[in-house]
Amino acid sequence: MDKHATLGGASFTDPAGSSSTVTITGITGQLTDNTAVGATAVDGITNQWTDGSTANATSNPDDAETITDVAAPQVSDLAIYDTDFNGLIDKIIVTFSENVDTDDGSAPVAGDFGTIVLPDGQNATLGGAFTDPAGSSSTVTITGITGQLTDNTAVGATAVDGITNQWKDGAANATSNPDEFETITDAAAPQVSDLAIYDTDFNGLIDKIIVTFSENVDTDDGSAPVAGDFGTIVLPDGQTRNFGRRKFHRSGWFIKYGNDHGDYRSAHRQHSCRSYCCRWDYQSVDGWRCYCELLIPMMLRRSPMWQHPRFRT
Repeated sequence: MDKHATLGGASFTDPAGSSSTVTITGITGQLTDNTAVGATAVDGITNQWTDGSTANATSNPDDAETITDVAAPQVSDLAIYDTDFNGLIDKIIVTFSENVDTDDGSAPVAGDFGTIVLPDGQNATLGGAFTDPAGSSSTVTITGITGQLTDNTAVGATAVDGITNQWKDGAANATSNPDEFETITDAAAPQVSDLAIYDTDFNGLIDKIIVTFSENVDTDDGSAPVAGDFGTIVLPDGQTRNFGRRKFHRSGWFIKYGNDHGDYRSAHRQHSCRSYCCRWDYQSVDGWRCYCELLIPMMLRRSPMWQHPRFRT
């Protein structure tokens, strides 16, 4: 469906019989960036205008008008990507408001993009590859971008500035400061940037982890985090925790592994298990079990030494 111009708040010059042009400013109504001719048209003018000498009234004078493009292309959108999933932006798709070509008709180079700022506020280094729109496309894809120092896959400080006369449309309208109203599109998924490990009870075993992502996150279903949201976390000694009974907090993604009877289990672990050089394993059926390494002549045997029903799931 065509979108009609809204002229309610516009202003008009008055030809007053001595000019053939009327300038209308303050037009609104367009919803999508487009500075090409596109669907532009005028229709429905009947008897609203006359000439100066014979009072000939207009009667359907709007069927054969020419549409002239004098609107320069603008940068409509910057879409940011993290293609190697390391929390740093390495690809940007620049979308203009119409099909464009460089001012000299050559393939794009870094200098055609002014200054692109990355989410962490650092300037992008455009040492990679560029697609060439060559007048038949409105997008340019830039790959191999570097320069970001801090993990951030959110929009952050992303911007483009300083593009002047480097681009033109099919009517040779050159860009002049076209980078003031671009939209920044976040096409980069959050990545795990950091795992901070803690030993809050000072017993030499990790019991708290803070997971930091490359941007603000929520679970896929919007619910509070559960064990399945963390895959498998490997602890310093190579053991894994799939989090049986666990406590999670949304704020800061704080994780404490173990079960709801942590103090009781810790006491037994310290006195009943640790003294035998044992380790704790979580079993999906049996709950927490203390496995001990018992030295027996000529053999090393692994056996369940202790189990408490309170630690069953």
